[in-house]
Amino acid sequence: MAFLAMQVFYSTHIEGSHALLLDQEHHHLSKVLRKKEGDIVAICNGKGCMWQAEVNSISKKETSLLLLGLIQEQRENPNHLILAVAPTKNMDRYEWLIEKAVEIGVHSIQAFYSQNSERRNLRLDRLELIALSAMKQSKALFLPEIKPPLSYNDLLKTSVKNRFLAYVRESSFHWKDSLSQFGKEEECIILIGPEGGFTEIEADKAKESGFQAVTLGEKRLRTETAAVFATVAYQLFCK
Repeated sequence: MAFLAMQVFYSTHIEGSHALLLDQEHHHLSKVLRKKEGDIVAICNGKGCMWQAEVNSISKKETSLLLLGLIQEQRENPNHLILAVAPTKNMDRYEWLIEKAVEIGVHSIQAFYSQNSERRNLRLDRLELIALSAMKQSKALFLPEIKPPLSYNDLLKTSVKNRFLAYVRESSFHWKDSLSQFGKEEECIILIGPEGGFTEIEADKAKESGFQAVTLGEKRLRTETAAVFATVAYQLFCK
C-alpha cells in the first residue's frame, strides 16, 4: 500500500517490532475506521519515525500491531519555530491556528496572556489532541509541544536567540528581511498578540528584552491569521 494512502496512528508504546494503540487511537482504529486483523496502517511516534504496520490483534482496550518496516525517519526536527500566540476570545479560531500551524510546521506553540487578552483559560488536553490530529493528517514526523500558558513578563525571559515581536508600526522591520538573516537550524520565537494587540509599554518591554519588532505586512491581520502567516513566512524565507 502506498504511504500516502495509509491511515496514520500515533503510539508512545513501541518496543522492538511491536506497537500498542490505546485510548483514543485504539478507539479510532477499531470503532471509527473498523480496521481488522491483517489491515496495513502507518504508525508514528511523534519523534521522527514512521513505520508500516499490520494490525495483529484488537481487544476491548487496545490494538496490537506488528511493525513491518521503517517508512521514514528524521533524526532531528527540521522545525525550530516557537510560535507564541495569545489565546483568541473565540476558541474556535485558536484551535484553527494550532491545526494549521502544525500542518505547516512548528516546533512548539506557546500560549501567553498580555494586557489586552480576552481569554485566560485553555483546555490544553483538547489543544494537544488537535495538534496530534494535524500531525497525522499532514503525515509529519514530529509532534509539536503545546506548552502551558505563561504571563507576558515570563515569556520575555526566554533564552531563544532569535526573538521577534509582531508589531504594526512604521519603524518595524519586515518579517521577510529579518528571517533571511538566519537558518532554520537556529531556534526562533515570534510573539503574536491578542485581538487588541500589544500595548506600547509591552512593545517597549519586548525590545528591551532583545526582541526585534517586525511587521507582517501593511494589512491589519486577525491573531490567528497573523500566526499562520508567520509560520508560512518562516518556512519560505529562512535560509
